[in-house]
Amino acid sequence: MAMLHCNNEAGQLARRYAHWEGTATVHSWLEDIQGIGAGVVVTALGLALYQTAGLVTSGMAGLALVLSYATGWDTGILF
Repeated sequence: MAMLHCNNEAGQLARRYAHWEGTATVHSWLEDIQGIGAGVVVTALGLALYQTAGLVTSGMAGLALVLSYATGWDTGILF
């Protein structure tokens, strides 16, 4: 168990966030499409920057980059 500071930080956090409710936000289908589209664009931009710099990241994107370096195939096809 972690040591707490003299000011009892766990108690302060509990009091500070006691009024918050853990409810999920419901989004419309248009908001869902916009979120997915923004995520795809940001991911594609990041992969393009990594590929241009000759770097590798982890996960499926990194595997796709390594395979594209080894085979000469397009990263988008491998991803």
